[in-house]
Amino acid sequence: MALAMRTVSIKINPVKPGRATQRYAEWTEFHSPIRNDRHQGPVVNVALQSFDLSYTNWAAHGFGKESIQLSVTPSGSRVTVNAEVMLRDQDGDEEFSGEIVALVIADLED
Repeated sequence: MALAMRTVSIKINPVKPGRATQRYAEWTEFHSPIRNDRHQGPVVNVALQSFDLSYTNWAAHGFGKESIQLSVTPSGSRVTVNAEVMLRDQDGDEEFSGEIVALVIADLED
């Protein structure tokens, strides 16, 4: 049993206004397979380490909604980080871009 961590950077290219939640996926690989718990499956999780989202041409319309949800899909020693991202002003007409950094924590097989 060995605890390991990796960071995953997810780039958010400019997103057109009025779009719903955007989905992104990036992966990382550990040096050995992730341990499986008999009852709960792979022992791996993800945490939001940091984020930097901003409007590309923001005119002061007021802040609307921001949402970042992370999940993982493990496969052997590889982990895909899935991100659902939304940033909206009150009018829903502003383009945004940025970056999310996720921290993947896994319990590896010996």
